[in-house]
Amino acid sequence: MIALKSGKYLIVSNEYGSEVPILFPESLAHNEVKGNFFVMSAGSFQFILDNNEIKVHTGGGSVTLKIKSREEDKDIIKQYFLTEEYSY
Repeated sequence: MIALKSGKYLIVSNEYGSEVPILFPESLAHNEVKGNFFVMSAGSFQFILDNNEIKVHTGGGSVTLKIKSREEDKDIIKQYFLTEEYSY
């Protein structure tokens, strides 16, 4: 396994009701990125290369927004950034 990239994320609801990820550096706080978005979940992410497959690990939550990550967050991030099949 090789760690590729890590940071923080928000999963927000867009104007169509779809959940969309926002990835950003660890140096920023979740509440600095939130803006006017409706936040569904928040946490930390890491992209990992494992047997020629990029996997997404997520976890934790946001102290500044008082919200936790969810199990499905990794799938939303992976589908949005690593496939061409995302529809929003």
